Amino acid sequence: MLLLPFRYLWWLITSLLRSFRRPPAYVVFILEESLPALPDPPRPFWQRFTGRPRLSVKELGE
Repeated sequence: MLLLPFRYLWWLITSLLRSFRRPPAYVVFILEESLPALPDPPRPFWQRFTGRPRLSVKELGE
């Protein structure tokens, strides 16, 4: 409970200092692995009730 004013003061000082700096011109994200495959899109609404149910995890394991 005693540290709360100090934490707030520290947050206030750092946020003020951060606001004076210029943002970077650009940011680069390096992806070292290939992207995972996208999941299948959901079926249309009317087919969700009339079509066959999805396979369970147990059925996929067999």
